[in-house]
Amino acid sequence: MKKNRKEDKIIAIIPARGGSKRIKNKNLINFFGKPIINYSLELAINSKIFDKVLVSTDSKKIIKTVKKKKIDTPFLRSKKNSSDSATIRDVLLEVLNKLKRNNQNFKYCCCIYPTSVFLKKNQVLKSFKKLKKNKLDTIITVSKFQNTILKSFEINKNGMVKMNYPKYMNKMSQYFKDYYFDSGQFFWIDIDSFLKSKKIIGKKTGSVILPNILCHDINTYEDLDQARFKYSYLKSLKKNNLWKIN
Repeated sequence: MKKNRKEDKIIAIIPARGGSKRIKNKNLINFFGKPIINYSLELAINSKIFDKVLVSTDSKKIIKTVKKKKIDTPFLRSKKNSSDSATIRDVLLEVLNKLKRNNQNFKYCCCIYPTSVFLKKNQVLKSFKKLKKNKLDTIITVSKFQNTILKSFEINKNGMVKMNYPKYMNKMSQYFKDYYFDSGQFFWIDIDSFLKSKKIIGKKTGSVILPNILCHDINTYEDLDQARFKYSYLKSLKKNNLWKIN
């Protein structure tokens, strides 16, 4: 772990509850020979920027796995913040306030999601530099919608299709501006600003655009199969020197 100045100490928090409904023990599922959470743990360790790496969990199984990496799990997550309705904001507030009460103070926090298997160290480091240089409260990872949302449809209970924005039906796609979504890989916060506002996205929120191919939510077994296929494919590209994305 890196030793930053007292006023600039940095923490990585990996939120990993045990109660995943759609994939049992999702954060511990085998992904090419190791628990999937290990990819995020190893990235945090190998970045060598953090004074502390902490996992927030309600699961003793996850704690057992995490301890093998010598990662800190100083307390179990509360029942309230282990439910399906708990937000990442509430999880971070719980952890950071507990640390503060124990006189463990940090300036910056990077929240790394536990299934970020495609995340690269340089993405974390570059985004932190951008956060500091531009004096931002938050910086999030985003990716571009590949198809414009202005031509999206909804399907009612009878299976009938309705356009959400009918006036754009005949407009050529090249004339639409780009729209982005939260890619759900990681984000940085200035802790003092976050504890005051209690908001992750506010007026001074910056972004880092990630290639779509490096962003993948894993919520279902279909998502997991796709992630495994994509991981193997990208590995083969690198092996044959065909990988062109930094």
